[in-house]
Amino acid sequence: MLKLGPYSPMLNPIENAYKSAVKRFLARQRPAILHVPEDTTITEHRARYLELAADPLFAEVVTPDLCNRAFCHSLHHHQRALRFEDMEVGM
Repeated sequence: MLKLGPYSPMLNPIENAYKSAVKRFLARQRPAILHVPEDTTITEHRARYLELAADPLFAEVVTPDLCNRAFCHSLHHHQRALRFEDMEVGM
């Protein structure tokens, strides 16, 4: 039996498509993210910043070329899964 972790980003090409751009955005916003308004929960506050990052970064970063490269890269991992090879998360 092949055991895949519940989180297998190597099999999901969109997973890495703009992760680094979101991380850069969040790093630039870190001081504001750490200052949580009193009327907001930490989770709600952080979710707001993820939403602020999502749309503009997706439109800017996710190009047809990037999608094609991510898809082609994931095919290698799909073949490994079909051969029942063990895979580490994030390979």
